[in-house]
Amino acid sequence: MSGNLSEHARTEGTAPASTPAAPTAGLLYWLLYCREGQRSGLSCLAFRGQQSTSVSLVAFVASGGSGGGDSEGVYQMAGQLAVINAGPAPVTASAATGQLPGIRVRGTGQSRLLRPGGTGWIDVEVNIDCSIPFDSEPLSMRFAVETADGRVREVSYPVAVIGSAWHREVERPCAHLAGLVKDDG
Repeated sequence: MSGNLSEHARTEGTAPASTPAAPTAGLLYWLLYCREGQRSGLSCLAFRGQQSTSVSLVAFVASGGSGGGDSEGVYQMAGQLAVINAGPAPVTASAATGQLPGIRVRGTGQSRLLRPGGTGWIDVEVNIDCSIPFDSEPLSMRFAVETADGRVREVSYPVAVIGSAWHREVERPCAHLAGLVKDDG
């Protein structure tokens, strides 16, 4: 390993872009080399700092609750998303939003601290336009995620809606609402 990494870390505060993100043999060798104290503490801390700010979330529909429809055929319900921190450091996830034709999801304003590998449940409000059939396209959910260093990032994850608790919850009410809207039209 050349001395460029240490120099770059001292001047920029991060590892260079060419440093592999996945644990390759070269990266593992460098981490071992760093751990043994053969590199300066500054460059090792800078590299760890960059790693601890990487963010990776997994999300899926956890539950759908009771709701109701309006005269325009829109069913509104409370729901929950399960969010898993697949990254290397604790993060706080909040501000969940997502939209597809016929579906709009908005977080209720709460946030969840997620340890690495941990799961949290985020309450959301789900609006489904019953006149628009469900599409097989996943819902791109966006989360505001704050890392331990105070940085806030937007992270997206595709969430399957077909076959989910939300889909099952609205099947019967949407059939009823569609009938009412048709009768009024």
